[in-house]
Amino acid sequence: MRTLWRLLVVSLVIVAAPAAAQQFVVPPLARVVDQANVLSPATREQLTRLLAEHERQSSNQVVVVTLATLGGLDIADAGLRLGREWRLGTKQHNNGALLVVVPSERRLRIEVGYGLEGTLPDARANQIINTEIVPRFRAGDFEGGIVKGTVAIIAAIEGSYQPPRESATKQLLIMWPLFFVGAVILIALYANYRLGGFSGDRRGVRGFLGSIRTSSSSGGGGSWSGGGGSFGGGGASGRW
Repeated sequence: MRTLWRLLVVSLVIVAAPAAAQQFVVPPLARVVDQANVLSPATREQLTRLLAEHERQSSNQVVVVTLATLGGLDIADAGLRLGREWRLGTKQHNNGALLVVVPSERRLRIEVGYGLEGTLPDARANQIINTEIVPRFRAGDFEGGIVKGTVAIIAAIEGSYQPPRESATKQLLIMWPLFFVGAVILIALYANYRLGGFSGDRRGVRGFLGSIRTSSSSGGGGSWSGGGGSFGGGGASGRW
């Protein structure tokens, strides 16, 4: 009896999972899709003009979308589905991107098409989420967070994005111990060389430094529609 009950529970879970995913409905495409109704008409118009001008200059298609619900999907899956079904970006360059915000579930995501992953990599998308958008969302300023995030996404794509000064200072504080350790290693190597390490052969130090250099060097609506671009899941997700 217990076995039959377990089989029944498992069967219900298997059936319910696809059903939950099917609750997610892709809305009609526009440059700004405000399904959650968190943007004023003036802000929607401002964003629409900004995105249209960016596309005119670059052919990149960036969309801002707020959703009422994820319908049981993970936001990464929802973002990927939106990008693929809307086919943002051109077929040649795959240069589409989305800012997806779901206020009811406190989730957001920057979804990036294949062609923009070089200028808007996952780390940069995550930085924009955490420094430009999330602090404003936590303060209740959804419009400000969305506008700031959109401007930052465009700036990153164009190569002109500069993180907030506070963020840059925090990164420096995080990185300085690594610089210190590196300096200690180099001093130790030099001292070892001066004391006869590497068998008195300068190639030891030069070879070591050369290997470092080698590693470093290798290291709005209407008739508007997507242009046939592709998405592969690049981007970053966040919550507040």
